[in-house]
Order: sequence, then C-alpha cells, then structure tokens
Amino acid sequence: MNEVFRSPFSILAERANGQDIEQIKADILGHPLIKEFIEKYEAVITDEMLQEGLANMAYFIRCHTQEPRIEAETVYLPSLVIRNEHIDLEHKLRPEKVALMNKHASKRRLEFSSMSEDNKQAELSNLANEMGMALAKGEADRIIAEYQDGKKVKGMWLVGSYGIGKSYLACALAKALHKKLAGVIVVPPNELVDELKGEMSRDSASGKIDKRLKQLEEVDVLILDDIGAEALSDWYVDAVLYRIVDARYKHNKLTIFTSNLTRHQYHETLKAMKGKLDQGTKEARARRVIERIGAMTNEVQASGANKRFEPSA
Repeated sequence: MNEVFRSPFSILAERANGQDIEQIKADILGHPLIKEFIEKYEAVITDEMLQEGLANMAYFIRCHTQEPRIEAETVYLPSLVIRNEHIDLEHKLRPEKVALMNKHASKRRLEFSSMSEDNKQAELSNLANEMGMALAKGEADRIIAEYQDGKKVKGMWLVGSYGIGKSYLACALAKALHKKLAGVIVVPPNELVDELKGEMSRDSASGKIDKRLKQLEEVDVLILDDIGAEALSDWYVDAVLYRIVDARYKHNKLTIFTSNLTRHQYHETLKAMKGKLDQGTKEARARRVIERIGAMTNEVQASGANKRFEPSA
C-alpha cells in the first residue's frame, strides 16, 4: 500500500509492535508539534481525547517530520483539529502544490504518443530483477526523489545496446515524474525530424515549427529517446538539436537521453557528419552540443539481453 494513504491506526500499530505503549504515548504527547497543539487547545482537550487521538497524532507527526519523501510527494498534508470532542485530521492542499495544480493542463501533460503500447505501460518496479539495468534504475530513482518544480536536477544519458529496455525505463521514469505534476515529453529525435520536415513541406511560415521547438525547450522534463539514430544534417544540429539543448541547459531543465552510443561516440558522430561546414567549424559545433549535454547529464551504462524479436539467419 502507498505510504501516503496508510491509515493512522496501521502506523500506530507498527510503532507499537514490540514496544511499550506507554513509552510510545509519551513520545507522541511530548513531540514539539503535539505539545504546541495541546497548548493551543488546552482549555477543551481532555485526557480521554488525547488517548483516543493517539493514532491521528502519530500519523500527523509521521507526515510532517518522519517521512520527508511523503511530505515531498503528497498534494495534501494533515492538520490536527478538534471536532465533536475528538482530535481529528483535516487534510489541506500544500500551497506549492496548489500552484502546480493551477498550471494549465497543457503545461503538465504527459506526451509519449509515439512510444509503443508496451512502453506506455512501463513501471520501474518491473525492472527490479534486471541486473543489467540496476544502475539505470538507481539513477532513475535519484531523479524522481530529487525532482521538484523549478529545482535544478541533473538528468541522465542512458547508453546500452539495442532492445534491452532503455525506452521502457524512459517511459516508466516519465510516468513517475508526471505523477509529481511535471509536464513530460518523450520523443525519438528521428520522429521529431520527420515531424518538423513534414510541417515545413506543408507551410513553413505557419509558426508551428517554432511553437513545437519552444515547447521542447520549456517543458519541465524532456526525454529524447534513441538519440544517435536520427539522420544528421546542418539544419537539424543547428536549428533543432543545439537550440533545444542550449535552451534547456541555460534554464536548468531536466533532460534525459537514451542512446546506443556513449556521449563520446555521439560527439565523434557529430564531428564526422557530412555537410557544407569546414572541419574546424563542425568540431566546434559538436563540442558546444556535447559540453551542454555533459553538464546536464550523468552517463549510465545499461546491459541485458535483447528482448526484441530477431529473425534467424
């Protein structure tokens, strides 16, 4: 059961397991938050009310002080109130969460329509026994734990061979971050290139290309899945990739990449790409791109068996 929604009684019973109930009672009533509450309502609180309210007070303490993860994740936090001669709980919206919830739905949506249906159902818990993905899962857990709206959090460059579950992990991470009210976009760069070129051919003056790029620059979390598989061109590197990476780097936006290439290999690929620029200019451009990516991410190696179907020779 989710920690946030466990009942006060189950929490008190857990604390009482193998412990002296009177000592637990003393710990609860002696807690600074509870002492403050008792002092505030000392004119109406009775010993009987305190005895009956132990479970609610234990829950109140746990949510506010003993479980920072709960406090960070839940939209509501309890306060203690007197109601019908009982010490009761009243849950109120956290002010910072209210601001997040008031963000327009388009700003905090989850977009991963181009991903497979299996990946859309991804959950990090399903990777628990995947030894080759242990480091990646640990990094994903770190990102989820650290993420807060507006806070600088270092992303991940997840590298590994074909078919081992990188996209699955990326989608699971996207869903977990979306539960924290983050707007998340997951898009493969090769599909992004096709999307933008398609819009160019329809109406290059429509403004839709710039609107899409701004969306990718500004979204809370951007996951570029399978970077390195896209067709490279001067237009793509300058007007799409560098623009997005540079904007997100400057504004501390959480960015995650999956790839079959290491960051060094991707750097070499950018340097070696064909185009009209001289070699020195290409190398300088490649360095600018990879330096920003390097500053924004930790590189994590993943391994495992290819889970995709491969035809026999």
